[in-house]
Amino acid sequence: MPQLKLINPPNCKILDVVVIPRIIHFDPRGFLVETLRADDAKVNGEKFVMTYTSATPAGVARDENQWHFHANQEDRFVVVLGEIALALADFRKNSKTHGICQILDLKGAAWSDLEKAAKNNSKFDIKTFLVTIPPGVYHCYKNIGKNLVILQNFPTQLYNPGDEGRKLFKNVKIPALGQAFSWNLVKK
Repeated sequence: MPQLKLINPPNCKILDVVVIPRIIHFDPRGFLVETLRADDAKVNGEKFVMTYTSATPAGVARDENQWHFHANQEDRFVVVLGEIALALADFRKNSKTHGICQILDLKGAAWSDLEKAAKNNSKFDIKTFLVTIPPGVYHCYKNIGKNLVILQNFPTQLYNPGDEGRKLFKNVKIPALGQAFSWNLVKK
């Protein structure tokens, strides 16, 4: 059975997916991370429309058996707390990376980092990433950590149900895999 390994976000090869490093700054009071900035020109940071924050329990997949995609909207994800496997599949007809499926290991702060900073009265930084998902790129994610995940999204359009679509995994064959996607194919 084919397997999909988690990759570091900067290694994503899907055309138009932009990955920008972010730094999570810890101190005994907690942490701070700049998620989206107006000077993030590569991801239209100056284009603010809305933001939302979601919480996902350990082991839960957002879209457990189906892909999510947008016709016009670009998503801009940052995992603030926890760890997800972000599945991306390029089904844009004229894309040079059409048919590619990659799984990004997207990590934010860990509960243990918060405890470490408080207990040791220390300051330190860890890296996270802002990841853009262009229109037409199918996506879904799963909390692969042991604790709650907090994800922020800064979409480039107001919520519009007419712009989003969903397709069951079983109805979408991934050319590089020769079969449909399943969370069972993802290996850490």
